[in-house]
Order: sequence, then C-alpha cells, then structure tokens
Amino acid sequence: MNPELQQAVTILLVGMSTVFFILLLVVISARVIIALTNRFTVNEEIRIQGRTVRAASPRSHLPSHHQKVIHLSVQQLSGGLGVIEHIEKLGKTE
Repeated sequence: MNPELQQAVTILLVGMSTVFFILLLVVISARVIIALTNRFTVNEEIRIQGRTVRAASPRSHLPSHHQKVIHLSVQQLSGGLGVIEHIEKLGKTE
C-alpha cells in the first residue's frame, strides 16, 4: 500500500474515532443531566375526579384549582386524549 494512502486512512480512522468518542461523551453526559434533573425536581400532583394527575408545570405560578379547570376542559374537549405538557402566562399583546 502506498505510504501516502496509508497515512490518509490512518488520519481518517483517528478522526472518525475521535468524533465518535466525543459524541458518545455528549450523549452520556446529557442522559446523566436529564436523570439528575428528573430526580431532583419537584413534581406537584393534583387530584382530579378521583385520579392523581401530575401538574402541567411544577413551578407554575398558576393556582392548582386553575390547573384543574384547564385539565378538565382539555379532557372534555379532546375526549380524554389531550395532554397538557406546559402552562405559561402570555405577556400583554398590543
């Protein structure tokens, strides 16, 4: 094999393996951060019609009785298929 071609293949393999390991570190660190965040965040649970439901946004400034009304409205309009993932107050629009 030509020495220049051999050097090119070596550089290619070293570069690809370096990129693979860096991406592997990114994926592993992201999973660890997600697991730690999920473990240490506060999840508020509210009771709606005898069922326990996790609040849409745990750190929301919206009172729990407002969250219940929104949840019941979405359940009624969607036939029980709707899921509220996040509730946030929108700013004033002019």
